[in-house]
Amino acid sequence: MKTSNKHSRIRAWAILSLCLFMIWGFGVFVGPWLVEKVPAMQEMVNVIEEQDINSSAYFYTDIEASYEGERYLRESIAREVPEQSGLTLPFISAIAICFGLLALGFRYLPND
Repeated sequence: MKTSNKHSRIRAWAILSLCLFMIWGFGVFVGPWLVEKVPAMQEMVNVIEEQDINSSAYFYTDIEASYEGERYLRESIAREVPEQSGLTLPFISAIAICFGLLALGFRYLPND
């Protein structure tokens, strides 16, 4: 029983180490490669540099774009058409389609 417990601990630490290594590899190698190869990513990096945005911040509350976005959302909500919001047929059918796809996935995908 003790060897199984020791084996599971080693396996857990190995998985944790692998995950941390993969996160580091993404930040050091894959992220910069994506910026070079994907034009949309390059445009985002350019905007971040031009507007001097702290891209590592969790909330963008200290930048003007945050206030502009909030104002835009508030005006959009104030001007919305009531009959096009809420539980409409397209909204309910989209949810039903999502649940249907999930059910198909659970039914037909392997359970390895």
